[in-house]
Amino acid sequence: MADSWQTFPLEFKGGLLKNISPLQQGINAPGSATVLQNFEPSIEGGYRKIEGFSKADDNALLGSGNVRGLKRFGGAIIASRGTQLYRSSGSGWTQISNSLSFPASTATAKVNGATSSTTTLVVDNNTGTIKVGMIVTGTGISTVTAKVNGATSDADALVVDNNVGTIAVGMTVTGTNIDGTVTVDSLSNQNNLVLSSNQTLPDNTDLTFSVTVSTVTDQNNLALSNAQSLSNNVDLTFTEKSPNLSGSGKVRFAEYNFTGTDKLFIVDGNGKPYIFTGTSLAQQTSLASDFAGADFVTVHLERLFVAIGTTIICSGAASSSSDNFSGSTSFEFDGTITDIITFREQLIVFSQNGIKKLTGKTNSDFAILPITDDVGAIASDTVQEVGGDVMFLAADGLRLLGATERIGDFSLAVVSKSIQPEFSKFTANSTSFSSLTIREKSQYRIFGYNAGFTDDSALGIIGTQFASQGGEGMAWAETRGINSFAATSSYDSETEFIYFANDDGYVYRLESGNSFDGDNISATYQSPFFPVNDPRIRKTFYKLILYTEPTGSVTTDVSLKLDFEKDLDFQPASISFSSIAEGTFFYNDSSALFAQTGLVNNGSGYSASATSIAVDTLTITSSSGLTIGDTFIIGTTTHTLTNAPTISGSAGSASSSDFSFTPGLAGTTADNTEIFFTKINGVGATSYGSANTQSQFESQLVGSGFTAALRITSEDTNPAFSLDSATLEYTTNERR
Repeated sequence: MADSWQTFPLEFKGGLLKNISPLQQGINAPGSATVLQNFEPSIEGGYRKIEGFSKADDNALLGSGNVRGLKRFGGAIIASRGTQLYRSSGSGWTQISNSLSFPASTATAKVNGATSSTTTLVVDNNTGTIKVGMIVTGTGISTVTAKVNGATSDADALVVDNNVGTIAVGMTVTGTNIDGTVTVDSLSNQNNLVLSSNQTLPDNTDLTFSVTVSTVTDQNNLALSNAQSLSNNVDLTFTEKSPNLSGSGKVRFAEYNFTGTDKLFIVDGNGKPYIFTGTSLAQQTSLASDFAGADFVTVHLERLFVAIGTTIICSGAASSSSDNFSGSTSFEFDGTITDIITFREQLIVFSQNGIKKLTGKTNSDFAILPITDDVGAIASDTVQEVGGDVMFLAADGLRLLGATERIGDFSLAVVSKSIQPEFSKFTANSTSFSSLTIREKSQYRIFGYNAGFTDDSALGIIGTQFASQGGEGMAWAETRGINSFAATSSYDSETEFIYFANDDGYVYRLESGNSFDGDNISATYQSPFFPVNDPRIRKTFYKLILYTEPTGSVTTDVSLKLDFEKDLDFQPASISFSSIAEGTFFYNDSSALFAQTGLVNNGSGYSASATSIAVDTLTITSSSGLTIGDTFIIGTTTHTLTNAPTISGSAGSASSSDFSFTPGLAGTTADNTEIFFTKINGVGATSYGSANTQSQFESQLVGSGFTAALRITSEDTNPAFSLDSATLEYTTNERR
């Protein structure tokens, strides 16, 4: 005879586990996950559906290939694609190296006395500053063009045709796909040349060969790269060649301010570094050849540290204009450096097989000490500080480098053992990686990249650090659908900006909106099979109660799985739970007016270049009390109304806007994104909620088995919600 109904509580915690047997997991960690995709272990408890992403700028960067690097600087996004650097504040990309907003410097002068077939040039009537490397134009100055005759691939030999003018040794070569500063080293004839560096150039690429300034004795006495015949008083223009990034790998940045000006130090893994001041971009051509090919840069002790191969070069003291590396010092390491990071007043240097630290504060007391010679970071762009420790990708998984209580000592621990099978597949299928931290969530995210990945197939791993579990207390989950080649996160004022990009040319802002740039977010949680006290007694299940923490409407499907799904013909049907947010209120003030959730109704969504957000599907019929200074909430971010909206049209109608207002937002907001309005009629509150937002779902069940599991899925653009807990009501049958 069956016993009376009993209750089995299930608390969702523990994250993804893949390293213990199924039954053991169900007994000891029933609220953990065997599948946790696009749900994140939350420091506030439970599993939360992840936030979406949207385009940080509705325009793609020019060029082709991957976006090579990202950095937020000066209130804008800095991005690299191809050989160019761009910036955006959300309404269009500006090419930094060649745009009118960031012009290369120019100068003018007149020929002072005729020249005849000589490189020596005397000028007067100067404006601006003439510099070595400037391109010279004017009547009589050689102007030469040609086309590539047959594609070249990583070669310095070049064949050209369709020549106009005479090509000479020393001329600077420019054109599409020319990488770096390139000159003519030698030529057999006008169609067969040797360049100063290897180039990859498609057939029929247009090339320009220019005369440049080779020496500046003073502003009136110059030497040109090629002999010229010029008449007296000819007007000459000197233009500084806009620098182009070189190579095709990652571009990395370090922000610093040593002398009162915010700057970016930029390395591209191939040429010499660059400095961007916000108004100008300049390659540091005066640096020694040792700097060519710098891969990494960081700021430590108010100095710049640059890594090239097996070498670290540090700049001089901050007081000595250290970004030009006057008084620099270099250090050699055993293996090729894969990353560098400042951690607890020490510079940590990673190679594939070892980790070292640079201690000291001056050139006289700098010392290199080993941390380990057995473990290193096997991939670049995986090193991040999270929760007071340093996470990195090692050969055996993700590890934490943490300082111990012993001064100057470190601990090393593999923290991804619980997901090792999934992690091995993740690393095996990826050719490169990017990573970032979401500080507000104590989260580390790593994304694998492969040129063959589609957006839907792209995988990532989330690690949430829980202080209550100690420094190594990580709970794991997976992402699917975030295809990232380059990623970054940082604070600007009090807002955390999180970006990623790939080869489609767009830069996306993570933690933005409820969709993947308009597409549904598909999220799945599955528990282990738990025996409900005894794995050899059959249970009959009658009722499920699911507890959630919503921020808006919720739609989810819940399936009860039985006995490891061995008999697929007799599995219970899934249950659909749905709730629509219908009214909101202030906690502790039920009399306060509160506008209901509205939806963005701009057709294609709101962009930062738009003048207003149109809102529809409101239940209120008057704008009374909705004033400047009231707040509105999109997702989890609160903003302030800058003008008082006026309702027009029919409240609650999806076909017309109830009102519109100027939000003053950066970035984009997808169409049909929910908006909550608060602080109506001057009533303030620090917390708010939805009066009719359902958080508890109940359903009858039909099913019987020895073990059971829950599978919960959500695929929509509703706001994020958290899975808190569940209860199953059941009876037991007699033991067999």
